[in-house]
Amino acid sequence: MTAHPFLPWLGGIILALSMGSASLQAATRYGEDFVRLGGDWPETRAWRAPGERVREVGPQHREQLRELEARLQASEQAAGPYAPALAEALNDLGRLYREAGELDQSLRAYRRALHVVRINQGLYSEGQLPLLRQVLEVQGLRGDWQALDERYDYYFRALSAQAGEDLEAVLEYLRWQRQALRLGFDKREDQRLLRLLGLNADLLQSGAALDAPAHWALLESQLHNLYLLQAWQAPVVMQRDTGLRSAALAGVPMELSAREQRLINLQRSAVNEGTVLLEQFLARPDLGDVELRARAHLALADWEQWNGRRGALERYASLVAWLDSQQREDLRRAWFAEPVELPDNGVFWRPGDAESAAVLADYSVSPEGRARGVDTRAGDEAARGYAIHLYRQLLSTRFRPAFGDAGAPQMVEGLERRYRVSARR
Repeated sequence: MTAHPFLPWLGGIILALSMGSASLQAATRYGEDFVRLGGDWPETRAWRAPGERVREVGPQHREQLRELEARLQASEQAAGPYAPALAEALNDLGRLYREAGELDQSLRAYRRALHVVRINQGLYSEGQLPLLRQVLEVQGLRGDWQALDERYDYYFRALSAQAGEDLEAVLEYLRWQRQALRLGFDKREDQRLLRLLGLNADLLQSGAALDAPAHWALLESQLHNLYLLQAWQAPVVMQRDTGLRSAALAGVPMELSAREQRLINLQRSAVNEGTVLLEQFLARPDLGDVELRARAHLALADWEQWNGRRGALERYASLVAWLDSQQREDLRRAWFAEPVELPDNGVFWRPGDAESAAVLADYSVSPEGRARGVDTRAGDEAARGYAIHLYRQLLSTRFRPAFGDAGAPQMVEGLERRYRVSARR
């Protein structure tokens, strides 16, 4: 048989795509462009689509706005435009406008209040933090992601300047950085991802003496970062001698930035790093909280299952047996009664208004956590492409398998689930 002249070239591309990036060896990124209807995670709750928090207001609310604006004008004429008392009144004005759904006016009022506080208290004063929070929330409601991103960096610097950092605010900042990566609205993906990984690692190291729940919150955040690292794809470069190849495979560091080389190196050890972080946490002598220990054990098994590690099923079985010994039927039922798409944390969820369609899927899930006998169907012919896409995605999705009463993974047949499938594919 005569070899086709394009086969060596095509084979090189296939080899590059299969070996060039760990992300291409991983499972489907559940939540990115398909998600079960009703799916929700803490990871996705930081910033919502525009208008979600706006409510109806009546004539009394409008009268309050007029009265407050009149008092502000009088106070400004009497005490000047930077009188400290103006900040509180402007904050109230911003709140009233926000409740009325007038987000531009709300943002203007909060910014004026922020300016007054900075003039009177300093650029990184603690008093400005609540106002910065309001500015961030209104920008999120407006869907002004770029402005929110720029303001968030300043907010984090101001927060870090205080004697004691607010852990929840720090975690929210880290969540926002992940959302910014998912939104993909700038060209600094490699820089942002590296900075995020490094910052979270530093926080873990500096917080080594934290109690177990606080330590877990930072660790879980870093685990989410590692999921994104696994999904990061090395850029593709052109070479004269080999044609189109993955930069990670080509071995030509001169074609990559230092950041890209660093990410490739981090990606190679990401699975082990996640496993080690979780195992070290589980070894804490003060980890007496049964549910927290169970959640960490589940996160470890899910991490290894999504990354195709052979020992994941044994970890699941060990956790199920331990839950039985602790008489935590509630957790066993919540986590193992039916198969669960992975990763079950929302780390790949992306907000926005991309076109989408609801698609019904029927399938079974094997004891190993893979979909079998998949059938997908949309409500009309126009959405057929979405159904085809979901079919392919489910076949490559890794599931947390269901466990039966005997404590072993089991085949689950006849599942019927509805998904929201996005046009981003």
